[in-house]
Amino acid sequence: MTKVLLLLGVTGCGKTTVIQHLEAMDNRFVYIKPYTTRPLRENEIDKVHVSEEHLMELLRDQKLLAINTLYENKYGTPREPIEVALEQAKYPLIDFPIQFVGIMEEHFPERLVKIYLKPPGLENLSDRLRLRTDREKRLAFASQELEDFEKGRYRGLFDLVVVNNEEKQAETAKVVYSYFLQALTFPKPE
Repeated sequence: MTKVLLLLGVTGCGKTTVIQHLEAMDNRFVYIKPYTTRPLRENEIDKVHVSEEHLMELLRDQKLLAINTLYENKYGTPREPIEVALEQAKYPLIDFPIQFVGIMEEHFPERLVKIYLKPPGLENLSDRLRLRTDREKRLAFASQELEDFEKGRYRGLFDLVVVNNEEKQAETAKVVYSYFLQALTFPKPE
């Protein structure tokens, strides 16, 4: 049975780069692009810009699994591309917020592999976010999530936690890929 790979982690931890490595390693990975009300950055192709009205219409029509508000922008996770990928024995790959993992567990029980990518430290994360105009907001939000992580708030939520060093993201992707393939073959014991 094929599964959904949820990559979780704070902003700037390198999820996008790891996703690109995974797609290059195995064409069965299908990145599920979120909808966003945020204007796309120059050359940004990993999201789909929509108006807030259209996003709400998609939610009303049950075409979204979740809407997340982050840094005053809304992000929606589309349902259909995930279901289509699963039907085609592909591996839906989703960059997903930690606070909504329960929604995915409801919709895809027994089909989730949840991997948390953790930055090596706040200083590293601060460097990664240096060009973002909303850097301070992102850093504050990330700091809180990492503090909660260290206090054990998310204990048991993830199948795997990987420290994602910026210069070793290809190795991180290999670790994620290996773990994901194992999860397909050997389901977690109850």
